[in-house]
Amino acid sequence: MNRMRVLVAAMLLPIVTAAAPLTIVKSSVVADDRMNSAIPRALPGALVDYSILVTNPAGILTSGNNGLTVTGEQFTDVIPANMCLVVNNYPGAAAPVELADGLAAGALIASGLTLPYTSLATLTDGIEFYDGTSWNYVPAPDANGCDAKVKQIRMKMTGNHTTGGTFRLRFRMRLN
Repeated sequence: MNRMRVLVAAMLLPIVTAAAPLTIVKSSVVADDRMNSAIPRALPGALVDYSILVTNPAGILTSGNNGLTVTGEQFTDVIPANMCLVVNNYPGAAAPVELADGLAAGALIASGLTLPYTSLATLTDGIEFYDGTSWNYVPAPDANGCDAKVKQIRMKMTGNHTTGGTFRLRFRMRLN
C-alpha cells in the first residue's frame, strides 16, 4: 500500500516549469507486473511506463494571432526513490526515451521537434542522466535493464515547437 502512494505522488508532481504557455500532462501506467496479470499491478519488479504529452496551445492560429513558436524545450524528471530508470531502449524505440510526434502522439499537428540520441555513452545527445553529482554520468544497465544510480533524466529537444504542435515522450521505470 505504501509503495502505491509513492507511485501516485510521483505521477502528480510537476516535472517542468515552462517559460512559454505549454500544456504538459504526465501520466503513468503499469505495463508489466511480472506476474502475467490481465490487469498489471504496481508490485515490486513491475515495469511502469511514464508518458509526457506536450502541446503548444498558445501557438494555435486564430484571427489576429500569428501563433507562438517555442524553442529550447527541455524536461527533467526525478526518479522516485522506490523506482529504477530502465536505461535500455524503450520498446519499439532506438533510445531509452521514445519521442512520438503529431499523429503518432494522437494529435493532428506535429511539433517539429526532435530528440537526438546516439548512445548511453554519448554526452552530447539529447538524453542526459544525473547520478546525484553530475549530468555527465554514463549509465550501465543491470540484468533488468535498469541503472539504480540514475537519480534524474533530462530530455533536451531540438528544433522549433510549431504552432499547435504536440509530441509525447515515453520512458520506463522498474518498481523496486
